[in-house]
Amino acid sequence: MDEDGKTTEGIWFRTDEHQELIDSIEHSAFLSKCLIEDIRKWKWLIISLHQTIHITFICALDGYDAHGISILKKKKAKKRLELLNENSDDAEAWSRLVQNSIDYFPELFKKTMDPEFLPCPYTLIIAEQSKLDIKTLSGFRDQFVHFGELGWSIELSGMPRIISNISKVIEHLAVEHPSFSRHLTDENVQQIKQSLEEIRSNISQWARQHDIQDGSRPSPG
Repeated sequence: MDEDGKTTEGIWFRTDEHQELIDSIEHSAFLSKCLIEDIRKWKWLIISLHQTIHITFICALDGYDAHGISILKKKKAKKRLELLNENSDDAEAWSRLVQNSIDYFPELFKKTMDPEFLPCPYTLIIAEQSKLDIKTLSGFRDQFVHFGELGWSIELSGMPRIISNISKVIEHLAVEHPSFSRHLTDENVQQIKQSLEEIRSNISQWARQHDIQDGSRPSPG
């Protein structure tokens, strides 16, 4: 309330995991275009793509699990089951439960590949190289976010392959077999598809500029 006793609504920003997915992938597409002229944008593209794939994991798992258990850390998931078994509809208890309870990125990643959490056709089945590429991206992201050194360099020649494999994972979970399709409009799906196409096109252009093929610099001669 203001000094005259009038109620003011204020300005609110509201979002959810599905809108965050759309926003983060569109921002990744924008950054992929920017890095063609500015190599420093790789940092922000890595952070944005990590956010995109992280949210994609959450959407996929939560979309199949109506009770919201699979995205939680182990102890929180156990507590959630207890509340369900008690037929509890205590909104306050649920609110307390979900605070800081979303599982860590590596665990969410494992769950998307586990038929127990995401049965066929939603299950993420990928090659070992793709698993390593996602872990590499996650490692880069962590170093950028927690950066505290005076200087740091990363090798970028493998990034086109990494981005390509990550795009395939997002495509599988959010376009080809989205367990959360009921939350997506036709426009949303088109936004995801278009953003993935832009990312691939821009990264290919960047790779050609630097004579990079299949994630590595070709041998001379």
